[in-house]
Order: sequence, then structure tokens, then C-alpha cells
Amino acid sequence: MKRFGNLYSRIVDYNNLLAAYEMASKGKHNRGEVMDFATNIEANLLAIQRELIEHTYRTSDYDIFIKY
Repeated sequence: MKRFGNLYSRIVDYNNLLAAYEMASKGKHNRGEVMDFATNIEANLLAIQRELIEHTYRTSDYDIFIKY
């Protein structure tokens, strides 16, 4: 198996974060949270990038539910 090193710098690259946003928002452009994020996309992506670089990014808590 081939190993790849030094990927973190490629992950936190602004263009990669923009591509990730575009893939994640595909088909969801009319949702409120996606429209809110997109209104100030550059500042939002730069904030995420800064948190990733500084290792301070935290995901939100999980919503737990039971499906019967």
C-alpha cells in the first residue's frame, strides 16, 4: 500500500476548501443554512482554514435520535 505524506497542507488549502464546499452544497443551494454560508463564503472559508491551521476547529455535537 502506498502512503501519502504531508497531506494536511493540501487539505487546508483555500481552493480545496472551496471545492469541498461546492461538492457539499450540490443540490442544496436553496437551503437556508447553505444560503447563509454562501453570502459571505470567502470569510467563512478563511475562518475554517485558520481554525484548521491552528488546530482549533471543532465539530458540533451530534444530534442523537432513535428510529423505530
